[in-house]
Amino acid sequence: MSPTAIPGNLILQSPTANDPLLDLNTQPSLDLQFATSKTLDDAVSGTNLITFSRASSGTYVDSDGLIKTAVTDAPRFDHDPVTGESLGLLIEEERTNLLRYSEQFDQSAWSKTSGITLSSNVETAPDGNLTADGLTRTATNEFMYSASSVTGTLTLSCWVKVASGTATFFMQSFSGADGGQTSPTKTATTEWQRFELTVSTTVPSNFYPCLGAINTTFYIWGAQLETGSFPTSYIPTTSSAVTRSPDIATIEGTNFSSWYNQSEGTVYITYQNRNVSTPFSAAKFNDGTGLNIITPVNNSNNATIITAGVIVFSETTSANVYLQTLKRALAFEENNTRLAANGTLVGAVDTSVTIPVVNKVDIGTGTAGAIARLAYYPYRLADATLQEITS
Repeated sequence: MSPTAIPGNLILQSPTANDPLLDLNTQPSLDLQFATSKTLDDAVSGTNLITFSRASSGTYVDSDGLIKTAVTDAPRFDHDPVTGESLGLLIEEERTNLLRYSEQFDQSAWSKTSGITLSSNVETAPDGNLTADGLTRTATNEFMYSASSVTGTLTLSCWVKVASGTATFFMQSFSGADGGQTSPTKTATTEWQRFELTVSTTVPSNFYPCLGAINTTFYIWGAQLETGSFPTSYIPTTSSAVTRSPDIATIEGTNFSSWYNQSEGTVYITYQNRNVSTPFSAAKFNDGTGLNIITPVNNSNNATIITAGVIVFSETTSANVYLQTLKRALAFEENNTRLAANGTLVGAVDTSVTIPVVNKVDIGTGTAGAIARLAYYPYRLADATLQEITS
């Protein structure tokens, strides 16, 4: 890629030859190209302006499709497990894997009836190690499961494959009071896939990761049970539950004021949404009080919401799906605010807005997502341009 000169003799690295964000009369004063650079560095200044932390290790999918582990306080740059596409900076909330021995199904934490055949460490796992187990059932009333003492909304996930062809299976949660909550039919192939089941339980349940076709050997690995309505990155466990801490990324102080214009601006973001029920804000401009905020989120009711200095540009979740790629451009100046979402202008121009004073931006607040790019222009871009750059 060839660098493109921008005002101030700075150099901007363009991620593509025909980048609509750079084909403008104005150029961004901040450009975080997470998916392209796989670093925290700002492409405009050439420096890292972000303070990043995570008080635990965390896993991610690398470009080779294998699951890797990032050490404490190291950012994770996630990839599509099938195509290898770089998805950007992975930001997740705190989650706990409640299942013990997530890769060792021969342990007593996993109850097995007499008709279960289990072969340990017989297949290369999604992390590249020989740690996947083989599971075979001889009859429909033969099971392997793990008991959980937690209730509420829970998501079970596990990687599954077969040696040849395809085979169907189910995942299930079962308790005496709630009965069985069973997944739709799932199809395992010769490639590793991560399958999941989300349930709501009022009493403790047993969780069955693979109720497979009779006398078919399924390879299984990486079982996870977490509180929430969607699965997050894999959290390996052994003899006890393990918690992954939240990812925290912030720009503040002179690292923020060096590129931010208080009177007007435009924020561009593109990210992969991993939860449609709770807002994920890829960029929350604020002053730390909770009273002065400018942020685009993917929920609410197609409007600009203004309450006590809070400007939330938002749209309904009806068109949003798990793992959907979203593009947003948020433009604001006094009495002139607008949001564009995936090439469409949202709502009407708001002509009665006082811009709140902010001094920092929190990146990826909310629940979970992979942020491909976050750019900021120190100008209010035209509505037509908002449509163009989000198309």
